[in-house]
Amino acid sequence: MELKPRRWGHSYEPCISYSYTIGDASYTGERRRFGETDYSFRSSAETRLARYQVGAPVQVHYHPSNPKRSVLEVGVTLGTYLSTLFFAGAFAVGLGLLLGIFH
Repeated sequence: MELKPRRWGHSYEPCISYSYTIGDASYTGERRRFGETDYSFRSSAETRLARYQVGAPVQVHYHPSNPKRSVLEVGVTLGTYLSTLFFAGAFAVGLGLLLGIFH
């Protein structure tokens, strides 16, 4: 786990590293899931890592045409959808204001 400074305080980044082999080639990965975020509380980051014990086997999902791209957990989280909705809403409001000003 890595403690990262932020503007107001700090956050915790869950860090993980794993190795996998496809055919004769060996790879290493560090991505638990796409859209991973830092956590404000150490306990939240520890919870995300709890299922991965050092030395235990893991199931790795990799891109078929680029096996260097890997992830342990597929899919997106609710936070990803909420972030997308927030930024889409902010964009729509900004666009509405812009069109209102110039029309």
